[in-house]
Formats: sequence, C-alpha cells, structure tokens
Amino acid sequence: MIKVKLFGILKEKAGKNEVLIQANDGEEIIQALSRELRDSFSEEFFKKDGSVKDYYMLLLNREIAIDQKNLKKIKLKEGDSIEIFPLIVGG
Repeated sequence: MIKVKLFGILKEKAGKNEVLIQANDGEEIIQALSRELRDSFSEEFFKKDGSVKDYYMLLLNREIAIDQKNLKKIKLKEGDSIEIFPLIVGG
C-alpha cells in the first residue's frame, strides 16, 4: 500500500489527511484518488480533462518532486508515500 498524505485545502475537501492506496505508479495513484475521495476533492484537485491542477506539488517520500506530466514513469513500491501540497503564493 502507498500512503497518500493530503495537506491544506485538499485535506479539508477529502475529509481526511491520508489515504492508503494500492498502486504501482503515479498515474494509478491519481486515478484511485479520483475514485475514492469526495467529489469536492476531485473538483479542487483535478482539471476538467482529469489531469492534476498546476498549483499542486506532489512529492515522493518527502524528497522527490513528481513531474505531473510523467506520472506513469513514477514507479512505486510498498511503503512509499506521496505527499500532496497546495503551492503557497502571495505578494
């Protein structure tokens, strides 16, 4: 199982701060989040075409930023974690 940790508005929209998902790559994680979490989470996290909105950062094991355009290339193993953060902007 892969632990997906949610932060900020995503935690609020999902109604929980983490989810356990069985997945082999980054694309499967995204598909599972779409299926398993509330509609309000999906509306916040996904674009209309099903891709992840640009203002979210995904990390693998708190270290490696995940390229959202190449999710299929991110291979996962038992015990990995994905952290999803909204980017903080301001002026």
